[in-house]
Amino acid sequence: MFSVAATIFLLFLLLMPWLMRQAISFKLKNTSYRNIPFRFSAKRRYFYILTLFTVMVIVAYIIVAVIVPQLAPLIGLVLFLFALPLLYRSYKHLIINNTWYGNAPFAFSTTRREMIGLFFRIALWNIFISLLLALTALLITKAATVIGVTDSFDIRSFAKESFGSIALTLFGTVVYLFNLGLYKGAIDALLSNFTRNHTTLNSAKFKGTLHPLKLAWISASNAILLLFSLGLLYPWTRVRYLKYKMENSFFACSNYDDFISSGFEKSNPLGEEALDFFDIDIGF
Repeated sequence: MFSVAATIFLLFLLLMPWLMRQAISFKLKNTSYRNIPFRFSAKRRYFYILTLFTVMVIVAYIIVAVIVPQLAPLIGLVLFLFALPLLYRSYKHLIINNTWYGNAPFAFSTTRREMIGLFFRIALWNIFISLLLALTALLITKAATVIGVTDSFDIRSFAKESFGSIALTLFGTVVYLFNLGLYKGAIDALLSNFTRNHTTLNSAKFKGTLHPLKLAWISASNAILLLFSLGLLYPWTRVRYLKYKMENSFFACSNYDDFISSGFEKSNPLGEEALDFFDIDIGF
């Protein structure tokens, strides 16, 4: 079945850039503010070029990791700190600089050095979260050792050990999700602030004041609430998360009359399906 799976993967890879472009275009065409719609003007070929470069970086890393596995961690770190920032910068340029609000274009402008600096800060957060996870794993291992396993079967000791194992598993899951939420919220705050603070609309500036620790706490606590509510609190946690992001996002516009509607464009229904499939967040 390898040939079938490979064929499906290649077809998906060929369609993915086009589907991404359709999804983003559909989302913007069906969004308006003050009765002025947004629109998207990026060409499909730029999505394919960006995807090609991304695939080339991934393939190069896999080849190096297979040939010289000892260098894989070092190469991965170099790619994360230097290649990924440039790819992310190109992606933001492609999305934001081809987005329009009526007759006014958005503009995202940043230097390579600023983008690399951002990913250095993200790397520090990665190290911090990894240390938390390592400490948690160590504590769970120690607790499991304390519980121990008896050689002879006894219903009381078996019940005690089973309850202890379940408790440890639940504790480990809670801590893992909490740390994952911390990572998601902190990184989202860093990326969102950076994007907002480097984006303009007709020379009017955006500003992001999200605090990484605050959004990290909201994200982590949301993860725990979702776990214990079996997902029933998803709408509440989603609104809570977005509410904080919106309350800390600003747009310094002195005159909205400068924006003129270019009319609503017809949308391709396939864009709606692609949007549901990818659930793409364009970052502002």
